[in-house]
Amino acid sequence: MSALTRPDRLTGFIAAGAAAASLFAASAVPIPLLTMLRDALHLTNASATATTAGYFLGCTTALIGFSGLSNRIGRKLVTIAALFLSIASLECLLHADSFTGLLVSRIIQGFAGGLVSSAALAWFSDLALPERPNLAAAGSAGLPSIGFCVGAPLAGLLADQLGFAAFELSVRGAEIAIGTAACLALIAPETLKRRALEPKPTERRRRAVLAVPAGLREYFPKAAAAFAATWSFSSFGQSFASPFCEHLGLGAAAGAAGLFYAAFILPNACGGLLLGKFKPKRLDQETAALMCFSLAAAACLLGFSIGFAPLFFTAMFAAGIFAGLTCAAVIKSALERADAEERPQALSVLYLSGYFGSALSGLMASFAAASLPLEAVALLFICWLAGLFVFVRMRNRRAAGNAESNAQTA
Repeated sequence: MSALTRPDRLTGFIAAGAAAASLFAASAVPIPLLTMLRDALHLTNASATATTAGYFLGCTTALIGFSGLSNRIGRKLVTIAALFLSIASLECLLHADSFTGLLVSRIIQGFAGGLVSSAALAWFSDLALPERPNLAAAGSAGLPSIGFCVGAPLAGLLADQLGFAAFELSVRGAEIAIGTAACLALIAPETLKRRALEPKPTERRRRAVLAVPAGLREYFPKAAAAFAATWSFSSFGQSFASPFCEHLGLGAAAGAAGLFYAAFILPNACGGLLLGKFKPKRLDQETAALMCFSLAAAACLLGFSIGFAPLFFTAMFAAGIFAGLTCAAVIKSALERADAEERPQALSVLYLSGYFGSALSGLMASFAAASLPLEAVALLFICWLAGLFVFVRMRNRRAAGNAESNAQTA
């Protein structure tokens, strides 16, 4: 990679970023259209919701089983394959005439998203300029959010204006964006050559499935808890966007729900850009950012519970900023502990933590919402975030104690 010229590096950097953002934008297209699809295909609410589980299944399968694939055949090839899989999933979505077709589409889209989470974001990190170390972390944390905050609102607004005709328009637009990203990827340079990364025979089986890189093992529980906290809040907002909009007087339209979700995701995408300026004195960056995020999220949910809209929206914006900052700080620390070959798996285990945190909190919230008012569910969610933050603080103290013990032994 040292032989790459600055223009080549810039081309690849843009291509990797465009691939990740466009694919996640396509993944977000069905979110505001789910009610429309449910009615068109005569599905139950449970069946429509199950398609989200299909996306999660596809994504986790890719992260667990194929996180090291880009080390063997190259970042570029895996990224391009993921983009074409995404286009195939959009075609399945467009022609779905039953629950099975819709579910298959979301599974394929999730699988493509898992491949991009490891390959394209590792490619992006490989190509980040050495003099801008925070850029790789900010991009890896923010690119999925950028995609989500473009795909969901645009699809929702088009649905409000054009009805079911917007469905095909949204899908075709997503396919054009992904096709453009694939063209950029074709002319971008590969960063890791297969001959340099072919694992030794004794290492092949170990690298066949997902594993936490050795340098990341002590740090991983803390990083996983931080990702689970921020992603679960995003998932909570996505799941309850429509009820929140109705409660706050914004209506139940698809466009309102999409814009509501983007109000959190957009500052989330931008939060990582503040990484270089966020320098707490007593805590490390990720712990301080997580503390600020937890307080803002609690204020947001309390504002909803008491029906005070100004507090709700102000705190939601702050929560988005600090969620992005938390993820960027965690990714920066993780990448510092991993070499070039370990980057895909380092990113994969972090994103997998986020997906599992989202799924677990979403499952708990769904069960609670069946018997409790939404205000009570929001308060329970605050307790969930508080528990994760306490866990991170305990890991910090344990790490400090281990460091002090090692220093005394030395």
